[in-house]
Amino acid sequence: MDDTTKPGNTYATDTDGTLTALTLNGIEIPMRRDYYRGISIFTVINGQDERVPLAFDGNCFTGSLNQLRVDVSIEMRDKLTVRVTLCALSDFRCDKVFLRLGADCFMERYPSWDAQFFPTFMRCERTHFFGCFVSPLGKYLAVGVPGGGVLSWGLDYNRANYEGEDHPGHRIYTARLDLLTAFDNPKRHPDKCNFLRKGEKKEILLQINAFSDSGEARGFLERETGAVLPELFTAREIGAVNDIAHTVIAPSGAILARGCPFSEYGLHRVIAQKDGNVTEGSVFVRKPYRYYLERAAAATFDYPQKPSTHCETYYGFFSGFLYLKHSRDKGYGSRLTEAFERFLDVLTDKNPLRIKPAALPQRLQNNAALISILVDAYEATGERRYIRYALELAENLFDAQSADGAYRGWGGAAHYTSVIYPAKSLMELYAALPAREFANERQKLYQSFEAAVDNLCQGGEHIGTEGEHTFEDGMITCSALQIALFGLLQADGAKRAYYAAAAQKMLDKHACLEQRLGYDARTKGCTLRFWESMYDVLITQNMLNSPHGWTSWKTYATYYLYLLTGKRRYLEDTVETMSACLQTVDQNGKLHWAFITDPQIETNIFSEKNGSFGLYKANFGECYLPMISDKWKPAENTVCMGYAWPHLGMTAGAFYGGACDNDVHEHFKCLEETLYDRAFLHEENHRYYAYNCTVDGETVSCGNAAELVVCLQRERQIKIAETGKTVLFRKGLQVYKLYEAIHV
Repeated sequence: MDDTTKPGNTYATDTDGTLTALTLNGIEIPMRRDYYRGISIFTVINGQDERVPLAFDGNCFTGSLNQLRVDVSIEMRDKLTVRVTLCALSDFRCDKVFLRLGADCFMERYPSWDAQFFPTFMRCERTHFFGCFVSPLGKYLAVGVPGGGVLSWGLDYNRANYEGEDHPGHRIYTARLDLLTAFDNPKRHPDKCNFLRKGEKKEILLQINAFSDSGEARGFLERETGAVLPELFTAREIGAVNDIAHTVIAPSGAILARGCPFSEYGLHRVIAQKDGNVTEGSVFVRKPYRYYLERAAAATFDYPQKPSTHCETYYGFFSGFLYLKHSRDKGYGSRLTEAFERFLDVLTDKNPLRIKPAALPQRLQNNAALISILVDAYEATGERRYIRYALELAENLFDAQSADGAYRGWGGAAHYTSVIYPAKSLMELYAALPAREFANERQKLYQSFEAAVDNLCQGGEHIGTEGEHTFEDGMITCSALQIALFGLLQADGAKRAYYAAAAQKMLDKHACLEQRLGYDARTKGCTLRFWESMYDVLITQNMLNSPHGWTSWKTYATYYLYLLTGKRRYLEDTVETMSACLQTVDQNGKLHWAFITDPQIETNIFSEKNGSFGLYKANFGECYLPMISDKWKPAENTVCMGYAWPHLGMTAGAFYGGACDNDVHEHFKCLEETLYDRAFLHEENHRYYAYNCTVDGETVSCGNAAELVVCLQRERQIKIAETGKTVLFRKGLQVYKLYEAIHV
């Protein structure tokens, strides 16, 4: 070992130069030993990937392929330094040359996934590349590349086989960096280049280290690349003062001076510069929350709700009934209830209400989601039959509950408590039932969801869910949100603390699956989901959907944890993540399915051309993908499949019109429960932080909010501008009703 090597830093290579073992700062980094091993270099010519064979020549690992010479040198001191040199032996042209990193991201089973590193943060800028892999235990593997040598990045996704069916998998092998590419990338990236002249060289320097603290990882990336990762609160409002220490460019192109208020809605670019290095972030100035709920309600009809085997196809009823609850729009209400009654006639049998066998009642989230929709329909319309229907459906969940408290789908074979959130659905029903009239029903509900939540607390992240087993985003967030919501029902302080701690533990481990390290308002705080495109918009290739509708599962959890703990980080996380999710509604009011974080995806996309639906080649990245249910509709009065299989030609009959893109409406259900109609005043270190309101001295202006949530470090008298009243607030967190929100 070189005497300049820091203790706790070791590595080993195979004869071809790929890393077989790596320890940095005492943190062991699992490395792949198969096709996805690294560090390795691939050329892609005419669509064919081929590894450049390397061997040690006494100085470095070297080899050539297709008239491209590659040299790779590895040095370990206080960090791992990898130098890659490409040299064209003759004029060289390619589709792509990429470097595969080889860090093992394949989270396959409990508890070994604690040691795996998820590719949490990947960001390519014109002058540098940042990357950070994060483990569930909070370890950080940082990769910094100075200069503009990395043109883009990508992830190696797996495929899964379920009973002979080929699906997008729930795991990632590793990550790769594009050194040459013929494909377009976001404008923020270096210009594409896929050609080297004879004798021309390109050198890339990778600086790699591991840490147990995100701040240390961040500092390392900034030092090694010479750039800045801007620290931004990415969610803003009209009138909020621009306090950003970097250049802010409004959607109109105007440069916003520091100290001036934001006066334009939309995405604002933030340009951070240091010694010629440029990093681009963004903040989002949102419209009033009512705008997004209104547009989502319109989308309920723009992208019709489908009676199907998957509740995701009819999630838009949430937005419709929640909008109706607040707006009292009689015309909209008449149209909505008529559509909902037709939908129920197709999906269910009555007396008692049951989901028809063709619509897969054994898929328990179908029952739970319909219970939640029925609760919202009751609160919006006052129709008592919806409560009766919900209670009748709840019996299915009771019947599916095993002795350990878990709700089990498919005849008891699968743990389903954290597949969406059946316990939360029952808690929503419990809260909607008048206590005196439904005392027995409420007791039965409480006993059921209490047992389910306690089972989640015992299982931790070792629970299980649909699809391929992994350290799975929704399995963890749905557990955390249900545990935390149950904690809010507790009057006993010790019980509240117990459930809060259980939920916090799960979210802390889940941080590796969240966009916490980034500074892009389109994705800040969102979960890193990547296998939904096949089911939602019928694209069979994986890609990061961040945000996807299921990102909002985490937002429920952070909101509940704020109410339980009074920790500002949970409130800010809630506000930032919701701000990103609301951008699925564009500035013109059009709803999109999800944001794609990958910078470059080449695949077949399902769309309509000349009146015919099919798969058509497309290249896209860092963009919002459109909904497809405005045109892709099933026959009326039939239960359709949740999704079609266009790559296998399975689009006719029951498959026709099947797509789960309406799951995007989870954002608006979450919005209504968390931030809609609420203002927040939080005190920390004797400083006020205001969200959805403004504060001047001891006076708070709440606009149209119905409730003011206050969290104070000491007892204070605060004046409410809208009412003119001065209110004495105690220390801690409390909710003050400014006026009664419009409910039935």
